[in-house]
Amino acid sequence: MRWRLIDRITAFTPQGSITGVASVSLDAYLLHEPLGRDGAWPESLLIGACCELAHWFRAATTDWQESTDLTDISDFSIICPARAGELLTITLAWEGDGTRISIQGDRGCRVSGQMIFSFTTLAQRCDPQVVAEDWRVLRGQAA
Repeated sequence: MRWRLIDRITAFTPQGSITGVASVSLDAYLLHEPLGRDGAWPESLLIGACCELAHWFRAATTDWQESTDLTDISDFSIICPARAGELLTITLAWEGDGTRISIQGDRGCRVSGQMIFSFTTLAQRCDPQVVAEDWRVLRGQAA
């Protein structure tokens, strides 16, 4: 079993953007509760979902040869936190040196920001063929 933050990739353009959907589980939503905070999808999971989507984009556009490492985050703004059961549409668009992030939830969540990624060899992390098969599953193209 593989653990993923992105449930489905809904749009992909090799020229510079990718969109995926993530659902906020009740378990993830309640992670803040023991810390005395209101329920919300933790910021680290929001950032992790963006990083995962960037990985899929880079792997797909390099014929499964490269992946990404997050090197910087700027202008990250959570206007409304993600709630339990919320479906998040996450879009990454490459612009110059950075990647513009936009997250829209079906229950009001809004996030924007910019991330900078460096590139790494995919084969150093995992089997590129397994990644390619996972891509087909996330795109709804599995055999």
